[in-house]
Amino acid sequence: MRKTTRQAAGATVRLARAAVLTFGTMLFLTVLLITATATLAVVGAGLLPETVTLVRRIAGAKRRQVTEWTGERIPEACLPLDDGPLRARLRTAVRDPGTLMDLRWMFAQYGYGSVLPILMLPLWPAALLVDGVRCGLLNRAPLVLPPESPETTGRAFRHTARRPAG
Repeated sequence: MRKTTRQAAGATVRLARAAVLTFGTMLFLTVLLITATATLAVVGAGLLPETVTLVRRIAGAKRRQVTEWTGERIPEACLPLDDGPLRARLRTAVRDPGTLMDLRWMFAQYGYGSVLPILMLPLWPAALLVDGVRCGLLNRAPLVLPPESPETTGRAFRHTARRPAG
């Protein structure tokens, strides 16, 4: 029972941290849109590389969070934005495939991050109750809670990733 309670507490903390990161992403998307509009008007061209740097930092925070959960490191695939001339930094910021990948992730995070916290509020307490009864009274493995160690979680993710479609 104590093991399940620790798992529930750990999962709740991870879920709360993910919700905070999602909320920060939603706020930052507004800044990104303002910068993109200013860059199109040529007024904010100097802001674009700095905004891309912030996008990379937010994506890096999510990568670190996933590494904590799964135990597998997700490498950053972005070209460095050097302190060179503005034109070179703009070219790197716009043409880098890693930056485009991070931007796609941010927009996807905005989409599913709007829905999942709303679903989480009523479902998470119910899931904790189900696992509490299942583990405490029935002495069975948790149904909803994630595995307790990153190694187990990483194996589970690798196993499902290799599962053939169909």
